[in-house]
Amino acid sequence: MKRRLRMRKILLIICWLVLSHQTAFARTAGELIWVYQGPNDHCVCVMGFSDVNADQHPDVVGIWGNSAYQGDHNLYCLSGPGINGNPQVIWSVGPQGGVSSGGGYGDQCLSYYTDNDNDGINEILLGTAWGGRCAFLINGSDGATEWAYDTYINAPSGWCYSVEMIGDLNYDGIPDVLAGFGSEHDAAVALSGQDGSVLWKFQANDAVFAVTSISSINYDPAPEAIIGTGDLMDDRVVCIDGASNGIGTVLWQFHAGESIWDVAGFVDIDSDGFQDVLAGSWSNYVYCLSGINGNLIWQSSVGDNVMAVEVGDDQNGDGVPEVLVASWNNLIISLDGLTGVTNWTTLVGSLNGGDVWTIHGVQDVNNDGIDEVVAGSFDQNVYLCSGIDGAIMWQYNTGNRLKSVRPAGDLDGDGKCDIIAGTQFLYSGGGGKMFAISGGTALALDINMIPDNSPVQVPAGGSFGYTGILINGTNQPQSADVWVMVNVPGYGIFGPIQQLNNVTLAALDTLTVHVSQAVPGYAPIGPYFYIAYCGDYPSTKNDSAFFQFTVTAGFAGDDACAEWHSEGWNEPIANANFSIINGPQHPLEFDLFGSYPNPFNASTNINFSLEYGGKVDLTIYNVMGQKVAHLVDGYLPEGSHSVNWEAAEAPSGIYYAKLNHFGETMTTMITLVK
Repeated sequence: MKRRLRMRKILLIICWLVLSHQTAFARTAGELIWVYQGPNDHCVCVMGFSDVNADQHPDVVGIWGNSAYQGDHNLYCLSGPGINGNPQVIWSVGPQGGVSSGGGYGDQCLSYYTDNDNDGINEILLGTAWGGRCAFLINGSDGATEWAYDTYINAPSGWCYSVEMIGDLNYDGIPDVLAGFGSEHDAAVALSGQDGSVLWKFQANDAVFAVTSISSINYDPAPEAIIGTGDLMDDRVVCIDGASNGIGTVLWQFHAGESIWDVAGFVDIDSDGFQDVLAGSWSNYVYCLSGINGNLIWQSSVGDNVMAVEVGDDQNGDGVPEVLVASWNNLIISLDGLTGVTNWTTLVGSLNGGDVWTIHGVQDVNNDGIDEVVAGSFDQNVYLCSGIDGAIMWQYNTGNRLKSVRPAGDLDGDGKCDIIAGTQFLYSGGGGKMFAISGGTALALDINMIPDNSPVQVPAGGSFGYTGILINGTNQPQSADVWVMVNVPGYGIFGPIQQLNNVTLAALDTLTVHVSQAVPGYAPIGPYFYIAYCGDYPSTKNDSAFFQFTVTAGFAGDDACAEWHSEGWNEPIANANFSIINGPQHPLEFDLFGSYPNPFNASTNINFSLEYGGKVDLTIYNVMGQKVAHLVDGYLPEGSHSVNWEAAEAPSGIYYAKLNHFGETMTTMITLVK
């Protein structure tokens, strides 16, 4: 009976793996996943989001423009993978506020907020323009309005251009909200995350186009607010004391002479122990400013109005992230973060002026160890560019001007970060569209292992069993090497203890093998990781799977197995052609084994090994590609390592741990459940 139940479980898991794998392998890099046409206005801002419908894939959110006055919904949450190439709306709403409940404007009017109600799904921050003119906190599960700051009530009214979560300003244990408003409100407003009440207000002399934050510069616990103003009379970057009470207190300001359209917190460039600040102006300059006093560190002319500045990856290996710039100069731009000198530029088309309004970093999709760059142009194309040199890896023509592009996480389950994009209003053909586009080509083969029992506990000299699964989700025959390694406590990576060369599977074929793994009598007591790979041994690892087992006791008899011997792989298998090599080859190598536990609540350990000592970078990203935590940035010796991530302050959701060592990068997905 137990055997039948186990086999039924395995078959169900295989069916799920095959179905999900075939879906992932149906697309190549730059191929459309789905497209959704919304109400009669521009799709002005999009973002990747939590897994709302619990299908193990991130979902996405988009806001359309001035359409709710017609009774239409304008804020939509859609399933990330869709269904069979078709979009699926999870929920849609038209948040009510102002005189006509208008939609958003600009690429900064939508952002995420922490999981306020502990249901495992982030909340949403929304700023509206037109006849709405509100800042909203929206429940991520169903789109319900949690609270609103309405500038028609808190007159005079003004468009909300930018809204962002900031740290805890009033020390109530809940992150707060920073919003920037234009005429006639002309203010940056700090709002309580709990109920939207005003903590403080900074009255500018012109529109506040952009808001962000940096860590405290005056040694109190509250972060500071950074705002960018502009339009006609007030063109500056302003740092405001986050702990202000009632009226925002200016800590420093930088006068740019032209409108500041975007600001971003940056790393500590001038080595004074404080974060620095980036700003993009309509005087064609990008500025890097001291976070402590606003002094100019560097400036760089990009030739035309700056629409966006974003912090990118370290593309040149100097330890400092680069600066990504979107401008009206038909260019996608990367600036050296340390000096402001141009690293590379990528020329886009000239249709409709070719203005680049939106740009973001994307997790590495070509396995070169450097994050890529995605941008959207008025020439109607989404561009994915190599982070190293800006070379166009793919472009997708949407048929209309691009308003917003973002990395969205792995929507279709192929292991690559995908892209979402929003386009302009189609005056003769309906509302603007939201596109989901495959970021990278999926792997050819997928490997998995299912232990017979869990947890796996075995004495030295004993054995355990598992089912190995290899899936070809493509329409062509595929071949790969398969090998198994063991992470031994106190020693590190040992193996391969099994190696199978040139395993060949027919199109859409699945190979399953039950394996009995012996544990030698000399194996030390403690926790192990059992890791299987497929790819081109030893240089290319296309996919991996692992599980943990524990050796509970030493061997006391005389019949101890002398090696890590396994049975199952070396038996004849239908539709599989391969050669077998036994015995350990390499005692140690660079590898990322994932995290344990996973899923986790509050704390997890990320496990990896290094073949050589050297500089290591271990960073946590959310599904939008934003850095959440920087766990390691420095030298580590060779051997096995386990790094703890305390995620008590992070919202529930899917995260990615990215490990970089000597230019080689590995990434693993982690799920936080609270």
